[in-house]
Amino acid sequence: MKHLFFLLVFGFPLYLFAQSIPSNPNLTDKNGKRQGKWTILYDKEWKIIQDPLNAQFYRLITYKDDKPMGRVYDMYANGKIQMETTLTSDRPQDVMNGKTIFYNEKGEKQKIQVFENGILVDEVLVDVKGREI
Repeated sequence: MKHLFFLLVFGFPLYLFAQSIPSNPNLTDKNGKRQGKWTILYDKEWKIIQDPLNAQFYRLITYKDDKPMGRVYDMYANGKIQMETTLTSDRPQDVMNGKTIFYNEKGEKQKIQVFENGILVDEVLVDVKGREI
């Protein structure tokens, strides 16, 4: 009975937490190119990991022929958005293009950056009410 109580008290919240990270097929084609919707898990140092229980962040991204397509969303493990951007490439490093918005752990905007082929060309900070400063 003690073991069941322990599992319910400590195990169930972990199960719920792990369920909050969406899963996607993460498929590659016959040539090894990423295709479709992916969920990529990261630890606190933004290193790719496999275990959702150790994820501090995750990325929602769509690929076509190994290239990122559309908006890319980095999320905190709690499900709140951390960043949204457009990537022209994500390996070996992210190459941002256009407007990128960063958020705090509460989901509030912190700053907006504009990139041209990975080069930062503008940055605007945002106050607690979401207004540009």
